Formats: sequence, structure tokens, C-alpha cells
Amino acid sequence: MIFGKKKKDLPTEVTPAYMPKIMELLQGAKYDAAMEELGKAAQDYFQRVSKATETIHGHDAAIMIKLFRHMASELERADPQAARIVAAMKKINLPPIEYRRTK
Repeated sequence: MIFGKKKKDLPTEVTPAYMPKIMELLQGAKYDAAMEELGKAAQDYFQRVSKATETIHGHDAAIMIKLFRHMASELERADPQAARIVAAMKKINLPPIEYRRTK
């Protein structure tokens, strides 16, 4: 089984990356600004993902959890540098997220 859309069905525009700016701020010891930028990135990507998942039935939450964990593992496997950065960010706590459950 293959997950995802065919390459021709994917958007052609790539959004600007957040991590280069975050890394630059961290290297300049501008920690508050780096956290603010990380917060913007997290909010942006959360809004994109939540929009894509808002019509999924609440009873399928376990499927989504399994899928997101699998996707994260595959991203880390495909990009070892990203996996190292994620490990370094473990101490960073993101705010709680409130989900609506669709019946």
C-alpha cells in the first residue's frame, strides 16, 4: 500500500523554511526571538494539518495518531540531521492543543 498523493497531485510551491532563521537566531544567542519564530512555525504548520484533518471522524483518532507517529519516524529516517535537531529541541514545550471531536 502506498500512502499519500501522486507527485503530480502535490502543490508545486514550496513554502519558505523556518529552521534557517531559527538556527541563525540561536547561533546569535537570541533565544527569545528563536522561540517566537518556532512558535510561529508551529502555529502555521498546525493550522495546515488541522485544516486537513478536521473532517476526520473522532472515532478514527487512533488511526491518525498511528499515521502521524509513522510519518514522524519516516521523516527522521529520511533526514538524520532533522532527527538530531528534534532531539535537541526535546526540552522545548509547545502549548497544549485543543481538538474538537467530530461525532
